[in-house]
Amino acid sequence: MKNLFTTLLLFFAFFCFGQKPAIREKAHNIYFYKSDGLSEVSTKDSAEIIQIVSEPDSGSALYNVEEFYKNGVLRFAGSSSTLHPAYLQDQGIHYFANGRKKLITNYEDGQCIGRSYYYYPNGKVCYVINCLKKDSLDTKKRKVVYRDTLFEAAYDSAGKATLENGYGHLTKYDSLLRTLKKKGW
Repeated sequence: MKNLFTTLLLFFAFFCFGQKPAIREKAHNIYFYKSDGLSEVSTKDSAEIIQIVSEPDSGSALYNVEEFYKNGVLRFAGSSSTLHPAYLQDQGIHYFANGRKKLITNYEDGQCIGRSYYYYPNGKVCYVINCLKKDSLDTKKRKVVYRDTLFEAAYDSAGKATLENGYGHLTKYDSLLRTLKKKGW
């Protein structure tokens, strides 16, 4: 009887300590949007963009934000200081529907800040801009200014520089980099 009790005790101890700790899955919220990324809709069927906001990683206070096109291709990956609506912080990467990078930028308090890189759908760099705070712009040193954004470099779709250090020729496109919006020196 003593041996049976000892055997059961060892068997029980083996299974208790031999188990891996359960991994808790992160909680997340799912939101649905129209193609503008701003108009929220109530069902997945009427959504063009699906946003998933997950709880912060260990040691971080920022929520993880991922947006997907309706076909499941990643549209955006970044961080937010709020659960909903997303108030972007730190680096964010936007993607075209073909899965290639569209924009790499940094956010502070929901606004673009610092150097950003816009890409053509073919993967080549289109613009390098610097998003400045309104009171930090020195217009005497740079020539091309768009609101509180400084265009540092621009390239054609083959990768040839058309604007460098704020000087040169700039061709401004719409957000899909398809339609010419503005051309200038």
